Amino acid sequence: MIKKQRAVRKSPYTLVTGAYLLLMATVFPLWFHKGGLTDISKAKANYFLILSAVYLFCLLFLFLGDLLHGRIRFASVVSAIRRSSWPQRFILFYLLFTLLSALLSDYGSVVWLGGNRNEGALCIAAYCLVFLCVSSFFVPSPVLLCGFGVSVTAFCIISILQILGWNPLGLFPEIGATNPFLHYSATFLGTIGNIDSVAAFFCIAIPVFWAALLRLSGRLRFLLTIPLSLCLCILWKISVAAGFLGVGLGGLLSLPVVLPVGARAKKHIARGVALLLAGCLIGVYFLVLPQNELQELHEMLHGNFKESYGSGRMFIWRQVLQNCRDHLWFGAGPDTLSLTAVGKEEILNAAGEVVRVKVYDAAHNEYLNILYHQGIFALAAYLSALVCSAVHWLKNSAKDGVCALLGAAVLAYCIQAFFGISQPITAPYFWCVLAMLNAKRTASS
Repeated sequence: MIKKQRAVRKSPYTLVTGAYLLLMATVFPLWFHKGGLTDISKAKANYFLILSAVYLFCLLFLFLGDLLHGRIRFASVVSAIRRSSWPQRFILFYLLFTLLSALLSDYGSVVWLGGNRNEGALCIAAYCLVFLCVSSFFVPSPVLLCGFGVSVTAFCIISILQILGWNPLGLFPEIGATNPFLHYSATFLGTIGNIDSVAAFFCIAIPVFWAALLRLSGRLRFLLTIPLSLCLCILWKISVAAGFLGVGLGGLLSLPVVLPVGARAKKHIARGVALLLAGCLIGVYFLVLPQNELQELHEMLHGNFKESYGSGRMFIWRQVLQNCRDHLWFGAGPDTLSLTAVGKEEILNAAGEVVRVKVYDAAHNEYLNILYHQGIFALAAYLSALVCSAVHWLKNSAKDGVCALLGAAVLAYCIQAFFGISQPITAPYFWCVLAMLNAKRTASS
């Protein structure tokens, strides 16, 4: 499926990176805690942090060994830094501004390990360091894709059993004879947890599989239709709008880049996609639709914005934006929204009495979340890295099938991220895929 690169594979840095990515692709999706899905976030965060720490330590050990034995000289290290890509430089800036945000925060030690989402400065630092290392040493391997396909298939089987009313692995809390999926259908699924997180995971998996079918070679790639079909069926069942948007819109926008056709055909396909999307927007603008997300979009296109739209996201976004001005440059500190008054909404009864306080621990928009927690400089660095990655994808996908499928996954995730929550349950997939997309490769698939 992917051409071999013998000279590069001999590098121990590449072997260690391949082992790390294989464990992330196969074990991480299925990792869970004996306490079930109520404890899944902490369990996933611990797995990611421990595995990443071991990976980074192994690379450091190899580097120090090469340095002491004279296989690497300091001048070559400086030269390698100078040859770093722009996405790597921007992610390094993103890391530095995140650490600065944590140091300047008023919330003390909580910014390092994080609040409710377990995504403090240390977790974000792990994202960035993993990105820098993987983008430096990754070499494509069919084993990685096959392992991911097997793991996703196992995840989907567990999810289907839960949908049918079973409780495999004892992940659902015990609720007697009641169908656990019916009880928790808006909360938990599979070995990932919240169905919004499942949708974000599918925004990585589905584009990888369908693009691999189009761009990679070998008959075995058709086995990827199994996890692809299962993911699509489960996404349809859980009906998460952000997942539909990421997979659907991301897939449409990726078609002109991913399809293995000539430059002229790509231009025609791009025009067709643009006309289709324009036609859809015109239809939504003029037609009165049933009460759902499309009707909300219809109202917004006419300038009517209600705080209830987007399952209350309009309210959260307005609250967060209004309070970003207090710490615009360096943010309030990673994962601290739930500790502030901004993250709390008072629910009143008819008499005006407070009956419940609803706590928001994230902005429900990953870009706005960065702005609030880490500041405008960190957001600018992050977006700059994404733009450079997009340029790399557009320039290299025609000759590099691996680049094509990785870019399609990044695009789908970035679309759903506009309505999603970054957390160490699903964000590590994105950072690994983004790093693999930006890895320098001499041979195409």
